[in-house]
Amino acid sequence: MSADVDDYDEFGMLGDNAAEAGLPLSTLPSVRRMSFTLAHGQTVSALAWGDAQPELVLLHGGGQNAHTWDTVALALGRPLLAIDLPGHGHSARRGDRDYGPWRNAEAVASVIEQAAPAAKGVVGMSLGGATAIRLAATRPDLVRRAVIVDVTPNSGVRSRTMAPAERGAVALVSGPPTYESFAAMAASPTSRVAWMASASALVAWRAASPAHSISIRARAAKASRASSCVSTPPGTAACATKSVVATV
Repeated sequence: MSADVDDYDEFGMLGDNAAEAGLPLSTLPSVRRMSFTLAHGQTVSALAWGDAQPELVLLHGGGQNAHTWDTVALALGRPLLAIDLPGHGHSARRGDRDYGPWRNAEAVASVIEQAAPAAKGVVGMSLGGATAIRLAATRPDLVRRAVIVDVTPNSGVRSRTMAPAERGAVALVSGPPTYESFAAMAASPTSRVAWMASASALVAWRAASPAHSISIRARAAKASRASSCVSTPPGTAACATKSVVATV
C-alpha cells in the first residue's frame, strides 16, 4: 500500500464542513489518502482517518466518493476507513465497467483485509449498502456489524435486470470515463437515458407529492430541440420532448 500524491489540498474544506455542521474543531484531524493494489492489478483508494487501526469502514453511494463521509468522520472523531468504491473517486475503473455490489464486495474485502481487519462494523449507503450486504454474505469475518442506509437487500438483484433508462443517473457511472467535449457527453446514449429517467421520476414524484417543496414545470419542447437531450445547470434537465425544471 502507498500514499497518493495530488497537486491540490483535498482536505482544505474540512474546517468549513465542521463549521457548517456546528462541530467544534480546534485542529484538523489526522487524515490521509491511501492506495491499495488488489491481486488482479486493480487499485482502490481510501481515506484513513486517525492514526489507530480503523474501527469502522464507510462505503459511499453510487456516483459519490469517500469524501461523502467527511462530516460524519469529523463528528465521530474515531479512527475509520472511508473507501472509494471501484470506478469512483480515486479508485481505478474496471475494464468491464461492472460496478455492482458483487464485484465491489470483492474489492472492498481485499482493502479491509489490508487496512481494517479488526473493524467493528461496516457502514454503507445506497450502492455502498448493497455492497456491504454482499460483503456480509461472502465474508462475514470482515463484517462484525453492519449499518445499511437507503437500500434494501434485493435492490442489487433488481438492478441487474434493469435497462439503462430505468437506472437513471446511476447509469452514467457505467459510461465512458471521459468525453472529448460537453456536447459529446450530452449526446451519448447513457447521458440521454439517465436524464430522461431522472426527469420522468421527478414528474412522477411531484404528482404523488403535491405538497412537496419541489415545484416542477413540464412543457412541450420547441421543434428545434425535438431531437436533443442536454445537461443544463444543477436542478434542470432538458430532454427530447419535454423540459423539466425542478426548483428546491
